[in-house]
Amino acid sequence: MLFFTKLFYMKHRTCKPNFVKAFLLAIVSSIVMVVSANTGVDTYSIYLNNKLLFKQSMDKPLPLQSLRLDKAEPNDKLIIYYNQCNAPDKVGKGRSIIVKDAEGKKIKEWKFGDGKGSDNAMIIPVGELIGLQKKSGGSTLVLFYNAENPVKEQILARL
Repeated sequence: MLFFTKLFYMKHRTCKPNFVKAFLLAIVSSIVMVVSANTGVDTYSIYLNNKLLFKQSMDKPLPLQSLRLDKAEPNDKLIIYYNQCNAPDKVGKGRSIIVKDAEGKKIKEWKFGDGKGSDNAMIIPVGELIGLQKKSGGSTLVLFYNAENPVKEQILARL
């Protein structure tokens, strides 16, 4: 009986450290995956003047948000911030906002300089967007972001 007790004790004694190591490895791996899951993801936010309309991360399903400008004034400003994970200071070079019609034809493009740090706002006069909506006869228009970096024409919202 003493032999079996020693064998049982030895078996559990050597098994326990391996189990603990495996458990700790699983926890550390989970933490690393959760922390790194949000790194390397492009994000953007759209404001009407200083009011946040919506914010989107490209790692989530992209619902095509609709910008309702019917209550906006022509002198209001649509402000778009786009942060690229792979760009220095998270701001792309050669940035532009493009409006396309439902068939994908480019209607208008606004070009923006290379922002530095927090100065990366892309500002579009709402009056111009309202004018484009009137010209299109009420058909759907879509806003896109474009830059020289690997990001190519990311869809942002529909008008």
